[in-house]
Amino acid sequence: MIEFNYTVLLKVILAITMSTFISSCASYAPSSSASRQDLAYAESGTETRMVTKQGSMEIEVEEIKSLDEKIRLIVKDKSGYVASSQLDSSNRYYSELKIPSKELENTINQIAGLGKEVSRNISTTDVTDVYIDTEAELKNLESLRTRMRELLARATNVEEILKVENELNRIQTRIDTISARLKSLNSQLVLSTLNVTASEKRIYGPIGYLGMGIYWVIEKLFVIK
Repeated sequence: MIEFNYTVLLKVILAITMSTFISSCASYAPSSSASRQDLAYAESGTETRMVTKQGSMEIEVEEIKSLDEKIRLIVKDKSGYVASSQLDSSNRYYSELKIPSKELENTINQIAGLGKEVSRNISTTDVTDVYIDTEAELKNLESLRTRMRELLARATNVEEILKVENELNRIQTRIDTISARLKSLNSQLVLSTLNVTASEKRIYGPIGYLGMGIYWVIEKLFVIK
């Protein structure tokens, strides 16, 4: 009867897996569990890239206390949600919104319409290569886990069983880590983060307007434009 050398067999399996992983990274196409039409894409020449989008904005409103409710209605209409919101002691409002990526700019425009827009910013991050590599690594780790399970079923003594189980535990830990990373990427592709800062418009009294006028005159003495 031919006896298996499990140490050698483990090395062979790992070598084959690494070879498969390297070749698959060059040609593997992602198949996200999220709907393709919900993901954020950017065209780069003839190539479609996967991008995450983040936004920030600041507005000035007439009345700050009702702002949170108005923003929540806008976000709900876009199928998003308010991750956090706060009105601090200085009457400044902050919120973090999660918006479908395709609705980010439209949402910014609507919130800007609630008052006077002070600033806005939208940034993107290309995650195409990271996404493809992560999916490819997960696929290969799952394949390796299947092979290890088959090897475990053929093990005949305690030492062999422990070796394969230790390797299986290591592989499963890696699979869990990669799966969590892929889930996070999917979430970032589907939902964009929008940070909103708002303050209440100042209403000056007669002395306040007088002070503003004096400041304007003094400024023009030194700066024309």
